[in-house]
Amino acid sequence: MIHQINALRSWKCVHPAVEVILFGLSEGAAEVASKLDLVYIPEIDTNEFGTPLMSAMFERVQKCGRFDLQAYLNCDIILLDDFLPAVKRVRLKHFLLAGQRWDLDLNETLDFNSDWVGYLRRLIKERGKHHPPAGSDYFLYPRGLWSDLPPFAVGRVGWDNWMIYRCLVDQVSVIDASPVITVVHQEHAAYTHSKRLRPNGPWVGPESDRNTELAGAGGRITLFNANLLLTPDILRPKLSLRYCAESLIILPILNPRYQWLSPLILILRLAVWIVDDRIPLQVILNKIMRYVLNRKKPTGRS
Repeated sequence: MIHQINALRSWKCVHPAVEVILFGLSEGAAEVASKLDLVYIPEIDTNEFGTPLMSAMFERVQKCGRFDLQAYLNCDIILLDDFLPAVKRVRLKHFLLAGQRWDLDLNETLDFNSDWVGYLRRLIKERGKHHPPAGSDYFLYPRGLWSDLPPFAVGRVGWDNWMIYRCLVDQVSVIDASPVITVVHQEHAAYTHSKRLRPNGPWVGPESDRNTELAGAGGRITLFNANLLLTPDILRPKLSLRYCAESLIILPILNPRYQWLSPLILILRLAVWIVDDRIPLQVILNKIMRYVLNRKKPTGRS
């Protein structure tokens, strides 16, 4: 509960008028919501395992939220004082804003009457780890952006990648705010990425398998594929050579008409792997063999 309280208090610090909506029947949730003056919605649609559904949460917030600018955050994510200034700089009508997080071992209740922002920034500098763009823990978007969301399970893989994919397919601008927004993910013993494949963890099992199936090819899209970058100076298109290469790589995913480019894209993928990671030749050959074998697997019963 320490991590959730830290996160919720930080959200309340974003602006005096901010509305925080808390979902679920977790132990102590009602008491925390009352103490912090949150909107509490205990009843929400779940799957057969009792896990809340993203689609139900987004639909509920779009209907009952007071503001037209809305955000989703995981409940172990701390926002700092650079969140609102960055958000105010976005003037687009339709967009999705997300960013990378900082992973930080934090198992203490923060004192929000002190310089807690400065304290966290020092900890980030000392031992924080910038998480790769494969997963996103917060999204900011205008009301009405989402409709007919698949029934993704909360806290399982794939849904965040699909959100970015859906926006790119619909030609909605996706903004990477990593350079200007600092968010802290509180690492703790019960839920760390080093143990992501532990038995019964949130990253394995039938719920994650279903999320992966629902995401489809969209599960391969990440924050790196965002087409706009919010910098300290301007909001600008991404123009790096790596981004251009990745844009070509995901083209058949965003538009099936370009499936004929797949052989060329395989070569491009290899080039990106070699340049970025300096992968040994044996590893590259193994990847090629796996790709070829997967393409030759029968799709139906014999």
